[in-house]
Amino acid sequence: MGHLESDSIQTYGAAPVTLHMANKAIELPNGTKAFYLAEGGANIIYKIVVPEGTVADGTTRMKGKNPFSGKLLRLRKSIDSGTPYQETMRNFDSLIRPLFRDDELVDQTMIRLPMGFISQCNDQLHIDEACNRRPKSRHGVYLSTKEAYGLLITDMTPTPGSGTCLWEFKPKWLLQSPSAPINAKRCRTCALREMKNFDARLAGERDNQSFCPLDLVSDNFEDVWRATKSMKGTHGRLRVARFLHRNSTLLKLQAWQQQLNAVGLPGLQAHLRERAVSMTLRDCSMYVRVPEDEREPLEIRLGDLDFKSGTGGKLQYWRDTENRLINEGWYSGNRRCQAPTECALQGARADLRLSINAKLKENRPLDGATKSLGE
Repeated sequence: MGHLESDSIQTYGAAPVTLHMANKAIELPNGTKAFYLAEGGANIIYKIVVPEGTVADGTTRMKGKNPFSGKLLRLRKSIDSGTPYQETMRNFDSLIRPLFRDDELVDQTMIRLPMGFISQCNDQLHIDEACNRRPKSRHGVYLSTKEAYGLLITDMTPTPGSGTCLWEFKPKWLLQSPSAPINAKRCRTCALREMKNFDARLAGERDNQSFCPLDLVSDNFEDVWRATKSMKGTHGRLRVARFLHRNSTLLKLQAWQQQLNAVGLPGLQAHLRERAVSMTLRDCSMYVRVPEDEREPLEIRLGDLDFKSGTGGKLQYWRDTENRLINEGWYSGNRRCQAPTECALQGARADLRLSINAKLKENRPLDGATKSLGE
C-alpha cells in the first residue's frame, strides 16, 4: 500500500508528524482564481485556475507534473467544531490513509494560501448571497480567516463534454449501532432519518428520503439496486449497482467499521482518537465516476474523511441523539408516525440482517479488514 514504511510512525495513541507533514507545504500562486463549486457544513470546495507560467512556489513553471492538475481546492469554514488543516493532515496521514489503497481515496495535500486570499473568497460569498447564488441554508457562515492553509484534493468532477457522470453518496453506518435493541426494526441510519423527519414535519419542513446503508453491503444484488434509486447520479444506474454489489472498497469500509466500533453509547467512553476514527468512517462520502463508454472502467474513491473529534458540542449531541433513538423507540419502529420505510431490518429482508447482527455480536469477522491500526 505504500503507507507503512519508515516515512511515518504508525502508532494509534497519538497523531504522529510524518515526513509528508514535515516538508514545507506547497504554495498557491498569487493571482489564482477560485470558482465556487460546492460546500458542506465544514468546508467549501472551489475549482481553481492558476496564472500561466507559475508553479506551486510562485516561480516560473518547471518541467514535470503540474501539482494543480486534476485538483480542487478545499477551504475551511469558521465553525466551533472546525479543525485546523495541519491537524487534519496529521490525522489523515497517520490514521486514515493506512486503512485504504491510494486509489481508493480522494487524496489531499496541504497548500499554503497567499495573503488576502481567504478574505477575497469571503467577499465573493457575500456577493453570492446577495444574488441568491449560494444556498440559503449556508448563509451567514464564512471561511476561517485564521486558517493559513487549504487542501488540494482529487477532482472527481466529470470533464465537460466527456459524457462522464459522477455518482455521490454517503455510505453512513454499514453496521447497526451497538446501542440498538437486539430486536430493532430500524438500523441506526434509518432510525436517525425518521427521527429527523419527525422533527422536520413539526417545524413545517420537508422530509428527507434516502436508502438503507445495509442494502449497500447486501449479498443480494436487488438490495443494492434498490439503494441506488436514492443516490445522486444521472446515467448508468445499472452499471453503478453492479459495480457496488460486493465492491471491495465498500466491503473494506464496512469491515473497518466493525473493527473500529467506538460508537453509540459505549463509544462515548472510548479514547478520543478511537472514537474519532470510528465516527469518521461512518460519515465519509463515496464518489463513483461513470464513463459514458461502457467499455471503460468505473472509478471509486472515499472522501470527506476529516476527523469527527467530538469538539464544539458534538460529543453531547451524539449522546443526546443516541439516547433519543433508544428512549423514544425509533430503533423499534413501532411509533405511530413510523410508516414502512426503506430500512432493510423490516419486512421480508429482516431475517438475513438479524443473522448478520447476531454474527457481529459474537465478534465473528467480516471480510475486508486484514490488519489493525497498530500494524
